[in-house]
Amino acid sequence: MRVVIEENQKNVDILSSEIQKNKVKLAGVAKEIETSQNELKRITNSVPIMENSIESIRNQIAEEKRRKEEMENEMLTYGSETEFLNNHFDLTRSFMQKDFYEHPWLERGEKVSVSYSSVDLTSGLLMLPIGKDHGMEAKMRFSVRNKGRIICQIKIKEVAYDHCIAMILPLMGNPFELMEIKELDLVHL
Repeated sequence: MRVVIEENQKNVDILSSEIQKNKVKLAGVAKEIETSQNELKRITNSVPIMENSIESIRNQIAEEKRRKEEMENEMLTYGSETEFLNNHFDLTRSFMQKDFYEHPWLERGEKVSVSYSSVDLTSGLLMLPIGKDHGMEAKMRFSVRNKGRIICQIKIKEVAYDHCIAMILPLMGNPFELMEIKELDLVHL
């Protein structure tokens, strides 16, 4: 019986050792379960934050798409606006060039040649076949020359579109020479 008791005691010790090992294993599994439960709680708690973050990113994406569409529309508008401004610039430049080369005014020192004039020395009037279309204005003063020689000075009295009447200024040169010539150079003073 002793042998049987000893054997049973050995079996009990072995079983006790195995139980102890299994208890240790169970404690480790319990710790793992607790860790997993804590991780699950952390993940569960972070899900709403992540959902909010995802929603925020979706809103940002939608906003960027809207901005992209606006920029594309602006680029289309920019193209047509640029074309309009280029046309306006070209027209302005061409008119400025035309105005520069064909300017309808006379600046000081500028010379105008006239091939015909009508003179009345008794009244001191000179009719010229140029007018506003050549830049003539009332009260302008000119030196009348022929082949570089000063003849007299005149002051514009009345101006029409294609002719004007000038007064011969007294005591300025020799206006009688106007009767002998048909071509005058007028230099704006």
